[in-house]
Amino acid sequence: MPGRNNTFFAIDFDRCLGDVGALYEQLVDTIIHLGYANVEELHEVRSQVEASGGSFDAIAYLRETAGEEAVNSVITEYLHATVDTARFLLPGARELLDWLAAEKIPHGIMTYGGEEWQRAKIRRAGCGNVSTLVTRRPQKGEIIASWYDHQRGVYQVPEEYNAPGAIASIVLVDDKATAFNGLEGAVGSRGYWVRPSGAQLLASQSGDVPTNVRIVQSLHNIVNYEQNILT
Repeated sequence: MPGRNNTFFAIDFDRCLGDVGALYEQLVDTIIHLGYANVEELHEVRSQVEASGGSFDAIAYLRETAGEEAVNSVITEYLHATVDTARFLLPGARELLDWLAAEKIPHGIMTYGGEEWQRAKIRRAGCGNVSTLVTRRPQKGEIIASWYDHQRGVYQVPEEYNAPGAIASIVLVDDKATAFNGLEGAVGSRGYWVRPSGAQLLASQSGDVPTNVRIVQSLHNIVNYEQNILT
């Protein structure tokens, strides 16, 4: 039976834990300081990609337009800038991560996008110590369902997470409706669709979700709900 020790939380980073607006602005400041790339063009490409429902890979764009040396310089300065990491986390993010750690509940970040850019944002936000899996597919529910071992009746969580071998349930936390595609087929699992009140949804965030997904306005709500669910 799912409990605190055998339930795994797979938490999205962009717009769930991390404030992508603040993280992007810090990158732009770094690019301007070092004199790489056309910032106006960077903004335009990002807007086009996100408007179409995609995930903008700023590092891949920088590599394509300015080269490998520029990427190395920008990432180095981006990660070592003297800026308080707390400003890059959304409300409730630290509370959720601290609660999971204190309760010894297995968890990790499950994020969609370019490997280098996602990991750079995660480190910049002070979450580099959280086990992370970067996917190239937005349908995380389908990925999670594929982890289930029907013979053993448990989830085989990817080794990137360093989780216990006998996971009975997965809790997916995400801001995009498409992320939950396939979660209805993930045995014993559930999700939280994070939709802040009054926030305008991107194309990639809109849509329908399975019945095993609850809509919440913030990560604070998740801690409150899970304290009553997990034993």
